Amino acid sequence: MASEHRQKIETIFHTVTVLAAYERKEYLDKVCAESPELRKEIEDLLVQFDIENTTAEKELDSMRGRIIGAYRLIREIGRGGMGAVYLAERADGIFKTKAAVKLIKRGMDTDSILRRFRNERQILAALNHPNIARLLDGGTTDDGLPYFVMEYIDGKPLFEYCDEHHLDIKARLGIFRQVCDAVQETHNIKVVHRDLKPSNILVKKDDLPKLLDFGIAKLLDPELASATVEVTMTQWRMMTPQYASPEQVHGGAISYTSDIYSLGVLLYELVTGAKPYRFSNSAPHEISRVICEQEPLVPSEVKSKKAKGKTFEPEYQIGQDLDKIILKALRKNPSERYQTARELGEDIDRFLENRPVNAQFFTSVANLQTADNKNEKKHSIAILPFKLLNLGQKEDTGGDEYLSLGLADALVTRLSGMQRLLVRPTSSVIRFGENADAFAAGNELGVEFIVEGNIRRVGERIRVTTQLLDVKGNSTRWADKFDENFTDVLELEDTISERVVKSLLPQLTGEEKKRLDKRGTNSPEAYEAYLRGRFFWNQFVPEAFPKAIESFQKAVELDPNYALAYVGIADFYNWACIYGLFPTVVSIPKVYEAATRALEIDDSLGEAYAALGLYYSSISEHETSDKYYRRAIELNPNYGLAHEWMGAGLTGRGLFDEGIKAVKIAEQLDPFSMRAKTLTAWTAYQAHNYDFALAKAREIIELDPNFPQGYLQLGNVLQQLGRFEEALEMARKAVEMMRNSPLPIYNLCFALVGVGQLDEAREIVANLDKTARENFVGNYFLAMSHLAIGETDAAFDYLERAIDEKNHWLLWLGTEPKLDSIRGNERFDKLYERDKGLLPLKPKRAETKSETKKTVAEN
Repeated sequence: MASEHRQKIETIFHTVTVLAAYERKEYLDKVCAESPELRKEIEDLLVQFDIENTTAEKELDSMRGRIIGAYRLIREIGRGGMGAVYLAERADGIFKTKAAVKLIKRGMDTDSILRRFRNERQILAALNHPNIARLLDGGTTDDGLPYFVMEYIDGKPLFEYCDEHHLDIKARLGIFRQVCDAVQETHNIKVVHRDLKPSNILVKKDDLPKLLDFGIAKLLDPELASATVEVTMTQWRMMTPQYASPEQVHGGAISYTSDIYSLGVLLYELVTGAKPYRFSNSAPHEISRVICEQEPLVPSEVKSKKAKGKTFEPEYQIGQDLDKIILKALRKNPSERYQTARELGEDIDRFLENRPVNAQFFTSVANLQTADNKNEKKHSIAILPFKLLNLGQKEDTGGDEYLSLGLADALVTRLSGMQRLLVRPTSSVIRFGENADAFAAGNELGVEFIVEGNIRRVGERIRVTTQLLDVKGNSTRWADKFDENFTDVLELEDTISERVVKSLLPQLTGEEKKRLDKRGTNSPEAYEAYLRGRFFWNQFVPEAFPKAIESFQKAVELDPNYALAYVGIADFYNWACIYGLFPTVVSIPKVYEAATRALEIDDSLGEAYAALGLYYSSISEHETSDKYYRRAIELNPNYGLAHEWMGAGLTGRGLFDEGIKAVKIAEQLDPFSMRAKTLTAWTAYQAHNYDFALAKAREIIELDPNFPQGYLQLGNVLQQLGRFEEALEMARKAVEMMRNSPLPIYNLCFALVGVGQLDEAREIVANLDKTARENFVGNYFLAMSHLAIGETDAAFDYLERAIDEKNHWLLWLGTEPKLDSIRGNERFDKLYERDKGLLPLKPKRAETKSETKKTVAEN
């Protein structure tokens, strides 16, 4: 209780000290209305505070006219937590010049303040940059206090200067670009400024900014770091917390990216006239909460600004590229920001030169909203694959490996229906295998809680030990043991789900309880088949797909009302089309049939709506497709596939920024999914953002060198960059790793032609044609292969057939860079017009269950 009382006093006192005298009484009347004793304590502290400040001010007033070194103090021009800065002139008559002299005020000369002051002086001595105020001299006063002399900057604070001169976006960014250079210079000597704010950036009449005040800078040089004092609660007022990074306000590790965040705040306010956050008061805990938890509004949504009491309408449109730059700088996670001020400056250069920026649009997963929980904070959780303790005894397990991932996957699906939980998808946890450290995995996945467990099979019984771990607290929330008959695995899923949810969400709504209690099936055999299907599906490689569909079909045979198994079937046929395993005209009706059957059984399955969204996207019914994707996300905001597929559809229609935004949300939801990263790389490639696509493709390979899509995506991008030798190497790897798929072959043909090996490319196309006469090969793949070797007429013929085939790949007919060579051709224009005018293969799905039954019966 004593610590809470002290914290309350500190909070109120901090707020009162920044209020005007007339505001103090009103504030204290409000917060201390029921506690006269508390008010007395605050008022006693304020008396001492005012006495100290009055004494310091009188001392500083008495400094005017004093000689400090070779300079005479003229007047005070600035004041901070440690002391004041004076305008001074040369007093020894050798030459005339003005300077700024910084002094410590009496009473502030503690060891830590003196050390900080000398650090600042040493930092300035090490810096020599046109955008940083220069150190001219330094020394010690007659009474033993250190001082230093800087060049005098006759300028205005950053925002004031820009507003007074009515600068447009180009001029404002031109000034800010120089500030980035100044900050980069400080980082070059291993210094973090830590107090970047408008008043510490003065701009001279020639649009030249000067960076000032290294009073709380941090030295990262190991030899000097011990001399740097950390910012604690008692030093809070030395910095301006509204411009501080999340790690600064909550006491985390400080790095160069802390300054990048502050630059982001400055840039946001510079172009919008508004701060990125709204604080209900200036108490430290409120500022810390907002900065660490809230996301800023998208800058382009901030319409106007106030300057000197007048409404100031910027003479520019901010636009989405500048949104991307600012929001990247403002990411909560330091690793997601620009890593250097130089990178930030270079992206601003790209914006000013009308080139694509490297930053991608960012929307925080934590702030995803649904109709039911707009103001509700979500708990984040991941379920790791269960460890099979007797996995080595393969003759005894009978292929029970599927239980490890299958049970975890079933729990993911069950818990994802709880909209107050943010659940990492199975594709992100699959990489954390037998020897994974659960707490390390939790930190890597960025979640608050982890479910982990062990499974041991003993005859017809399975013994499971499960625990819920608090990642931040490095502790166990609960642990339990279960010993069930093998036929009671369904009971096991029920019990674990209930324990997890009720631990995190003690008060469930009626709808939440209904979702939690809902089983997909009551048949243990169907459940086992479904788990096996999900085990193979999550491997997400072509050779595993047939095993997945076999298991899903067995599940619906055993239980014809197993809705999730029908979703598995729909997903299989969607992806079978994409990988070219079956003709689209065969697969697409099966997608529609399975997905609508799933919704007939359970119309609350977001996964089924997403599958139908991809179906309608593939037949160019884009408005209907968007409607199903939005419904899927509304029902299950955690379902990354819905965001991925919606992003693909938007990109194919040329809506690149919206498409990138959607796939980035998918990747945030599913941070270690190779599929999500592949689609992000592909979307960037379709948007002609090759730098970003290249980086994402390399990231895929780095995370999993055995995932073939990484090489396929990398080869794609390298071709567009003209790096054909490297592209050929990647294409050959992709073909080697995807031997049974025609997907990578046409990319190999383009790469071969790029290096001049046309004969080999022609031979590959001839073999592909021969294969197509005996087995199914997608007409789109054949079209692209013939286009690679310059056979344009054949390419058009196959594209015509691809339209008849209703091929998924035609989604990107208008954006695929490899089609640029025939874009503008009259035949292509007619082809494109025909593609976008396709009629659906099936009627649009009915809106009610009764109508759905009728529609399915008719078809």
